[in-house]
Amino acid sequence: MTSSSASGAVERFFEACAGGTVADVTAALATGLFDVDVRSDAGTTGLHEAARKGRADVCRWLVANGASANAPDAMGYTALHWAAAQGALDVCDVLLTAGGADASLTTGYGETPADVARRMQHGRLAARLSDRERPPAGDVDTGTLDEFLSRLDLGGLHERFVAENVAVDVLPALTDADLRELGVDRMGDRKRFLLAARRLK
Repeated sequence: MTSSSASGAVERFFEACAGGTVADVTAALATGLFDVDVRSDAGTTGLHEAARKGRADVCRWLVANGASANAPDAMGYTALHWAAAQGALDVCDVLLTAGGADASLTTGYGETPADVARRMQHGRLAARLSDRERPPAGDVDTGTLDEFLSRLDLGGLHERFVAENVAVDVLPALTDADLRELGVDRMGDRKRFLLAARRLK
């Protein structure tokens, strides 16, 4: 087949994921010209497209056939982020249970799927996704201020925290607004910080 045939098959695959049946998706993938995680020019996969359109049946089939639930697009959005943006609870459930999606992954803007759901006014879904986030890696509940910040990948802010007289014992009392003033710009970083700081109490 020519490269135009391959690109036509990929286009049909993305169209099937967004609006076709599972049989359409199966037929498009059966050409063997690409794998289930083929990327569009925007870095999206078929799973991103199905999640964005609320297609739980297609999402279930894709993850059962090897699609990566944690693959990010060019902006860092996973299929779970896209489902959260749409308020698609059934798709989120499929991605979390059948696909093993990680609810703690952040976009290029620092947002978790729960943050995206909250921003899009899907409060119930945001709460459910927040419950699925894992705590920050490492032993963030012990050590010095420098160790605490480093374990959250925020070590570059140590001097700013010291200049503002922020000590470890003050961390649990900090708010989202305080963190913005201290230079923690990304929402996802602030959220991880606040979750970890609560463990210090």
